[in-house]
Amino acid sequence: EMRAEGARIYAQKPNLGQRGVTWSQENYAHLGLQCEYLRLKSIQRFTETWVALERAWNEGFFASLAARSARSAKGSVLFRVASLGGGPGFEL
Repeated sequence: EMRAEGARIYAQKPNLGQRGVTWSQENYAHLGLQCEYLRLKSIQRFTETWVALERAWNEGFFASLAARSARSAKGSVLFRVASLGGGPGFEL
């Protein structure tokens, strides 16, 4: 029932036309919507972020950080990313 309601909220985007936002804060708080959003968008958001980070690395944007960062046993530079994606549940 909760997941079905979340899927309905996700599909209808009830606030988009009325308020110019996709979902209200109440919608974002709905666990069913969060579940649906993560099911549909988490892989997409992760891969988009991964590609953006790869491109930034290849352009040298992380060079100063890499010079100061720890290295793994194989010599790879270790970075930790605190948050990926967006939307409901992005801080998980």
